[in-house]
Amino acid sequence: MITINYCKEGTPIPDYDAEEWLESWLTFKDDQVYNVSTENIVSWVRVYLAEEKLSTQDVRLQFDGKNIEINDYAVITNWPDGFCDFSEETAFRIIRATRKRRANKM
Repeated sequence: MITINYCKEGTPIPDYDAEEWLESWLTFKDDQVYNVSTENIVSWVRVYLAEEKLSTQDVRLQFDGKNIEINDYAVITNWPDGFCDFSEETAFRIIRATRKRRANKM
């Protein structure tokens, strides 16, 4: 089983290479822990679970070393604050700033 631990100290994986990195990690048969600081690997794990290229018996997700519950349909059932939320947070900031700017123009 491989463990993907999303943490500050993890390795940043470039978006363009993330699926290839995951593929290479899946070739190892020994239990491995990979510390990553980018959410793209977690996203690819979820895609592979949904596409049935992986099962929850093959991979474990963690956030700062604590297990994240995920099912074979790629649904994370206990999404903790701060876990893979960069895209969501930046989108909210853009929306808030845009609304504020538009309100100030009226």
